[in-house]
Amino acid sequence: RVHERSPPRVRVQAGDRVGRFLGDPLDVGGKRAYLLQTGEKALVWIKLIARGTTAHGSRVIPDNAVTKLARAVLAIGGGSQITVSGALTVSGTLVAQSVNNTAQVNGSWQGSGVAISAASVQVDASGSINANGQGYVGSAGPGAGSSNASGGTYGGVGGGSGAAVYGSATNPVDLGSGGGTNCCGSTGGAGGGAVTLMVSGTLTNNGVISSNGGNAGGGYNGAYAGGGAGGSVNITANTIAGTGTITATGGNGGSYGGSGGGGR
Repeated sequence: RVHERSPPRVRVQAGDRVGRFLGDPLDVGGKRAYLLQTGEKALVWIKLIARGTTAHGSRVIPDNAVTKLARAVLAIGGGSQITVSGALTVSGTLVAQSVNNTAQVNGSWQGSGVAISAASVQVDASGSINANGQGYVGSAGPGAGSSNASGGTYGGVGGGSGAAVYGSATNPVDLGSGGGTNCCGSTGGAGGGAVTLMVSGTLTNNGVISSNGGNAGGGYNGAYAGGGAGGSVNITANTIAGTGTITATGGNGGSYGGSGGGGR
């Protein structure tokens, strides 16, 4: 905020140069005040460069440049609704996270994932849009596995579970439920998250679009826990093309646990 003094002209200099626009003044406490614009939104391109030890293509070593770049992952926070006015191209890994996936909110399960709207979407062969293991955590969710180490339930019933399936089969937006655990520090796998893609044009998938449940883990390699249920992949598009895969499978249970049920 800048107050006008005589002469009625404002000059701002901070360090180097500050862009500004002086419009009509505002009346603030009987004095004229001008709003200054010091920045604006713009498109930013980011170029990633990795350097490391060269290696044969059949070897994966931590210091290899390709291995380093593979860690460049974009994650979208749960509950987000993203709109892309033009084309969206995914050549790396885009992770759709979830929100409210650990406990009930006001007495009910209200977990949600990510929704993306775009004019067109292209998932390259090296690309992935996934919500794998981003759903309800182990032993959580409306179809959570029980203390008998049963698998989580969502679109399909988890192994050894008596829980009922839930959510819409034609417009799925729910998260998959986590697997149960029996003992010994084993933890149930998390359910798959929820990805909604609304494409006004063409969705070309040559990579992977998935919302798979997580495997049982923890003590004894998850032997006494169930896998998480698959989550939701909800796609609306004018045209769907490509040779990629779309999955929402349940995670593996431990040696004494059930596998997670399928998603939607």
